[in-house]
Amino acid sequence: LPAALDAARAAANWVMGDLAGLLKQEGKEITESPVTAENLGKLVVLIAQGKINGKLAKEIEQTFGSYDKWKEEMTKTAIGIFGSGWAWLIQTADKKLKVVSTPNQDNPLMDVSPVKGLPLLGLDVWEHAYYLKYQNRRADYLAAFWNVVNWTVVAERFAAAK
Repeated sequence: LPAALDAARAAANWVMGDLAGLLKQEGKEITESPVTAENLGKLVVLIAQGKINGKLAKEIEQTFGSYDKWKEEMTKTAIGIFGSGWAWLIQTADKKLKVVSTPNQDNPLMDVSPVKGLPLLGLDVWEHAYYLKYQNRRADYLAAFWNVVNWTVVAERFAAAK
């Protein structure tokens, strides 16, 4: 067990070093404390919350009021899609962020889309995306979705669109 704890501490120190910028903003108490099980737990929670930072986070907060309100709107939009489709975070031609949905295979770049824009994040609600693991529990799938979003890629798309 002591060897496993040493390995865990080494891994945590490496992870904490790589996430120093994020932790400075969101979890300062973690980096200023010794590596303990409690602090590792805080780090895991911080990562699992899917928090984003930087310009995209500021824009989401400015547009939707908060990250949580935006996440609620994305989830509500995805749940509200009848049948198959997508919920999207897009940037419109006038550089505004919007949450929109499209049916089936449509997307906000297509002529048939009622609201056009550059997709920054797509949330697939076709049954093939979740049925094997979640069956007809779309809400459970949507809750799990936020744990796997690659915010680095989304932020890069946002930065490239500006």
